[in-house]
Amino acid sequence: MPTIEIFLAIFIFILMVLISIEDIATGFLFLLVLVPLQHKELFSLVYWDVLPIRIAFFGLLLTTFYRFYLWFRRHKKKEVVLSFIKDPILVILVLLYIVRLISIIFIAENKISGFKLLIFYTTIVYFYILIKFLYQNYGFKFIQKSLWLYGLLGTVTGFISIVQFYSFKIFAYKFGAIWEIPGHNPRIGSTFWDVNHFGAFIISVIPLSIVFSIIYTSKVRVFWIFNSVFLIGVLYLTQSRSAWMGMAFAFIFFIYFLFIKGFKKYARYILIVSFVFITLFFSYFQIFKGSAYYEYKRFMHTRLDSFDTHFILLEGAMEVYRDNPILGAGFGNFNEAFRKTSYAQEYFFREKNIVNERVPSHSIWGEVASETGFFGISLYVLLFFVVLGFLVKGYLTSVKKESFLALGMASSIIALLVSGIFYTYNLEFFWFTIFFAVMIAFYLNKNINFSKYISWLYDLKKVPIIFLTLFSSFFLFWDLGKNKLIDWDEAIYAQVSRNILKSGDWFTLHWDLNKIWLEKPPLYMWFSAFFMNIFGISEFSARLTSAIFGLIGVVSLYFIGKYLFKSRLVGLVAGLILITSPKYLYYSRMGMLDVTVTVFIMFSVFYGYKYFDSRKFKNILLSGAFCGFAVMTKAIVGLLPIPILGLYGVYLIFIQNAKYKTLNTKFFIKSIVFFLLTVLLVALPWHLYMYFLHGDMFIKTYFQEHILNRGLTDQQGKTEPFLWYITVLKVNFRLWFLVLIPAFIYTVYKSYKKSNPHIFLVIGTLVIFLFFSVSNSKLVWYITPLYPILALINATFILFVLNLAYSKIGHFKKYSVLLFRGVFAIFFSLFLLLYFTDYNKLVYFPDFNRDLVKAIQEYNERYYEASSRVNVLYYIRLSAPVIKFYVEGDSTPQDREPFMQKIETADFSEPLIFVSRQGEPTYYQDIYGSDKIQKVYNEGAYYLTYVRSEEEYYNIIIQKLNAEVGQKINNLPTAKDKLDEVFEINQMYTEIYEYELILHKNLPSKYINPILLRYP
Repeated sequence: MPTIEIFLAIFIFILMVLISIEDIATGFLFLLVLVPLQHKELFSLVYWDVLPIRIAFFGLLLTTFYRFYLWFRRHKKKEVVLSFIKDPILVILVLLYIVRLISIIFIAENKISGFKLLIFYTTIVYFYILIKFLYQNYGFKFIQKSLWLYGLLGTVTGFISIVQFYSFKIFAYKFGAIWEIPGHNPRIGSTFWDVNHFGAFIISVIPLSIVFSIIYTSKVRVFWIFNSVFLIGVLYLTQSRSAWMGMAFAFIFFIYFLFIKGFKKYARYILIVSFVFITLFFSYFQIFKGSAYYEYKRFMHTRLDSFDTHFILLEGAMEVYRDNPILGAGFGNFNEAFRKTSYAQEYFFREKNIVNERVPSHSIWGEVASETGFFGISLYVLLFFVVLGFLVKGYLTSVKKESFLALGMASSIIALLVSGIFYTYNLEFFWFTIFFAVMIAFYLNKNINFSKYISWLYDLKKVPIIFLTLFSSFFLFWDLGKNKLIDWDEAIYAQVSRNILKSGDWFTLHWDLNKIWLEKPPLYMWFSAFFMNIFGISEFSARLTSAIFGLIGVVSLYFIGKYLFKSRLVGLVAGLILITSPKYLYYSRMGMLDVTVTVFIMFSVFYGYKYFDSRKFKNILLSGAFCGFAVMTKAIVGLLPIPILGLYGVYLIFIQNAKYKTLNTKFFIKSIVFFLLTVLLVALPWHLYMYFLHGDMFIKTYFQEHILNRGLTDQQGKTEPFLWYITVLKVNFRLWFLVLIPAFIYTVYKSYKKSNPHIFLVIGTLVIFLFFSVSNSKLVWYITPLYPILALINATFILFVLNLAYSKIGHFKKYSVLLFRGVFAIFFSLFLLLYFTDYNKLVYFPDFNRDLVKAIQEYNERYYEASSRVNVLYYIRLSAPVIKFYVEGDSTPQDREPFMQKIETADFSEPLIFVSRQGEPTYYQDIYGSDKIQKVYNEGAYYLTYVRSEEEYYNIIIQKLNAEVGQKINNLPTAKDKLDEVFEINQMYTEIYEYELILHKNLPSKYINPILLRYP
């Protein structure tokens, strides 16, 4: 052990003890100065990873623990003790600690690793107690001093990074964290061990620096303005994409809330400075480097593999979470769990140097979810939800200039949480940022507690919308383009969309470019083609339309529920039920029509209801327009709003006698006319145009075969019993089907009491259910338009039960209705997260067509792109849609016997290639031999098989015979019976001659007339 390191460690420890004995606040500030000293090679003292801040912590711990004891003994203030016990942040931190401890004791495979990490987390909890103690005893000025110092540490480490950069560029001298990239600028990390950690530290300082430039005046303001610009430049030099992404989100958050509170002047200044900075930045590359876009691509190309490995780790973390949903794989045990996942092999193929090292999670979210499961990730999310909520409330409701600090710290946390998607930050600065933010929130929200916070949060109008959007987006867009397309419909619609771009014809659809496709209207395919044009032809582009409409459906259901029942909770619960309905979520992630048409139907019936309710003319026009869009998505299914609204209108006019007694038959007929005219205005032009172009073919194919025959005949063999959809709902609505039974009874009861919203839901349910039940053709996804209505029925019943519990159970009356409903909304959401882990395999299926598509892609690369001789891929006993989408060039279906005829009648120089399952290549090899039938690629159960042309086949035979002749001639001197050997050699020469003669006769311009050779 180096003596100087021992001396430094002892010196830091003693110095911290002496400073803390004199003044704990000063001791903490000294410890804060040590935060950036994270480079393990430069700053480890005596033992690896024993950094100055950790030595100082033990000195501070020793001193403060004794001071705490004396302070509490002297004052014995119960209110102070209670302020800690009732602190919601401390409660969450302790609960998270307990979950992590339990996961280590009962689940973790590597308990030592878990306990090592738990020691660090123990220090974090202690730091929170210490910072709060210092805030209570030294006031808010202590927090201000700490933030000033924290901001200056960013400046100092930034200057060190500049020195690093130019030392390397000019003198080729490296010190500290600097990652050399051949042919590119180095990545700099200042005094940190990891450049991405330095990037995260900088993005936690930049919003704070911007806030200081707002709240301070004169020279101080000038310093912080230049400091902000300087740190942005430093951030660029880190080349940390995760930090850039985090900073981008933080910037949007910061500007948005400046506008929200009315500080438009500051927002404009920041936007102008940002615009100038970005313009100069891109102008530099455009002028001096030739192209900013080229420089970006060149810059990013060096780490594309790193980008992919981060996604592999994230996907591996989610697999660990799915396999261990309750408490995870054990705190600190990501490495052990990841090695057992299906992603491990691919990861180690890319990162060979980590095979014998501990695998990093590289995601704070993936790490928490995989290591501590549902309970861990729920508490983790709740922690940041509460902290950010406290900060936003303090910023919006306080008139103090310090409220800007709340906005700045909230932006810093947003930056860290977003960048943390692709990196982990088990470092002190991450938690210090959060804890300083909490103290600011406490300062701005005097006497706030958890119940007041929940009541305030529930009262905010935009919170449910934001929550539903974020909650749903995760489930909808996660790995959206990961799996290959599936048969039949998804692959067909994707191919039709791609052919729109290929042909340039947006009106006449084509599945095969040589044939028109008249099965469906074009609206969905127009959307898909639009996204393919922007994002490229991919699975993601093919599914994006459904995912977007799936999200729109969930958020819209919130507004519909809120309007119908005058309750935001009904809308929120209905939206959550809908997104956690397995089949709604599943088909929202598929490139199919059903979710899109469902959303248009929702809008149509909703605006129709609003029309009857308000009698505003624009509502009936909107209702008709959305019905038209529904027709343009899925033909006759899009007309479902007509019977729903028609029956509801009849009820209002002839049965309801109160509010709607003034509605007469004339009004009703007028409404129908305008509704239908709007539907026709939207849907009729395309249908007429198709009829004018294709005449009776359009009528026969579109209307007769795909509308009338599907509904009225058993032409497609999809007939099921009349009540089959009850079984479908029972299986696919899962948990919500159990709720639906009493909920529907309750809805019928309310309908009997003439509750218009409930009558509307009953009519919608019966119309949709009967429409699809009467139809002869039945498939699971047809019933999708019913799910939003059933979600609303369940939500109204849940609200009824909740209100009943609140009114009948005396204990609940101690709390306000807002608090009661807010707490319910939180626990309901947490329950759904846990529920989702149970059924996620009903939504996120394995990649069924992965192996088939790999075989097709092998054909594209090896034959279609590299050889002009093979231009058709045959597929034997396989479905067409997936193959047609992925294959480059033509593809043709075949069966066993017809393909044998194709082999025998093929042109002399024409090779064939086919893709099939395992049995087909073996079948043909048994008939034609392996010289003729060659398995060239295998992936899983699928084979790519090459059928040699007659020319290739004879050349192969000739090559083999020549090789045998040469071997026999070489062995002739030692042969026992030389005459027999010579006879066999001459027989082979004869065979060679015959084959060469066949080649000459079929291709005389390519092969000369052969000569019959003889030996000797």
